[in-house]
Amino acid sequence: MNRTDALKEALTEDAFCREPLALAIISYLRQEDPESYRKVVTAFDQIMSNRFNAKIREYFDEMDSEEETQIFLKAGEVAELMGCSPRWVRKLAGEQKLPGYKRMNSDGSMEWVFPLENLGPHLQQRYYHSKS
Repeated sequence: MNRTDALKEALTEDAFCREPLALAIISYLRQEDPESYRKVVTAFDQIMSNRFNAKIREYFDEMDSEEETQIFLKAGEVAELMGCSPRWVRKLAGEQKLPGYKRMNSDGSMEWVFPLENLGPHLQQRYYHSKS
């Protein structure tokens, strides 16, 4: 199970547990009618999975439209501009000493990204100089 699937499962369980009536019905069905219980749980899981997939697609669509107008650098790229290690860049970002944020990769893992426009002018100049 990848991170995205684990997150979906945890959020589904959390959403389900927030509804006492649904929880009571499912508990009753589990004891009295196991076949109906499986059908209801399967339907609920499918509904929640569809909702999460829609939200994930929406999130990535928003990221794609943002990326069309902004340049985002990964920790390794910023490290190269700063003359340090990617680990140091991630440490600075985690301490909020370097403007960046974590986003989800296409494989479901999190990575630090840094909008070029939020980096200092000297780093922006180095970036554009390295691209010319």
